[in-house]
Amino acid sequence: EETFVSQLESAGAAVKKVTGRYPTDLANVCCDERGDRVIFIGLDGKTIRYNPPPKGHIRLPDRMLGLHDRSLELNDENVRQGAAAEDDSRGYALSAYPPLRSVQLRMRAYSVGRGAYIREVLETAADERQRIAAATLLGYARRSPSQLAALVRASQDGSDGVRNNATRALIVLARSSPTIAGEIPASNFIELLLSGKWTDLNKASNLLNFITRSRKRELLAQLHQREVLERLVEIARWRSHGEPARYILGRVA
Repeated sequence: EETFVSQLESAGAAVKKVTGRYPTDLANVCCDERGDRVIFIGLDGKTIRYNPPPKGHIRLPDRMLGLHDRSLELNDENVRQGAAAEDDSRGYALSAYPPLRSVQLRMRAYSVGRGAYIREVLETAADERQRIAAATLLGYARRSPSQLAALVRASQDGSDGVRNNATRALIVLARSSPTIAGEIPASNFIELLLSGKWTDLNKASNLLNFITRSRKRELLAQLHQREVLERLVEIARWRSHGEPARYILGRVA
């Protein structure tokens, strides 16, 4: 891990030397088709107006923060083993990897009756770590319009981690049901395609892949803007994680 951090710093310094400015993002990405990590370097991007930071003091129980952190560790372990299959049919992610699935079921058991509380943490907690965990947990809460709306709002959070987890939860919901996919407003995520951040590009392209399955003409017309098409082409050429953009481009074509 230390070696990879050093590589990120070296890559950032090299980009600044050539371009005169530091990259918009440097991300340690897991993983390519061989299970190797990839360095994402953002060279440009639109300035996105994220939500202003909240100032509340509400907190999740420490055990749930620990459970969330453990789920990240197990997910990374699972992906490295090349066995990242999961069942999203219920509207929340259940991994085929038994240790991770066990943690996810515990998150579901906690969240299913606490949707309102988790939404409050997600929307008002000043502590970024609280909001990051709440975004994941809300994906395991009972399905409802308020759940969907809160996750869409959180996809515009100023924290990369919050946006990532909220959009990830929306991806699972969209994959589970075409009806739900049709209820998710696409405009926010089309804008995120123009960001210079790895989490925005990766998660927005994944979610739009499911939203565009409907092939609605007005939606595909929004994606037919030159700068959006250019970004989709760029993502489609990635060595890994580019498949969703290829599907989207096919539908637009």
